[in-house]
Amino acid sequence: MSKEITADFTALMRQAPATAETYLYEAVNCIDGKFGTGYSKQHPDLVGSFINCCAVDLLASTIGKKMEDISEVIDNIAKNMLLE
Repeated sequence: MSKEITADFTALMRQAPATAETYLYEAVNCIDGKFGTGYSKQHPDLVGSFINCCAVDLLASTIGKKMEDISEVIDNIAKNMLLE
């Protein structure tokens, strides 16, 4: 299993605003696209919920992916133990 996240915590912290900005941009485009131009500006609570949903989805996907990696390692260890 290779180490995929190579950034330290400071780099990740500094990257976070860019991620939030991406979510904000997408929130405005999606919400205004569905409900009409300016709707997102009139409903900042909806924008916030959209951004939160994006963040939670990324977190869940990341944890799920890492759990698959861990499961694979555990399976390999178990197979090696049976061969011994």
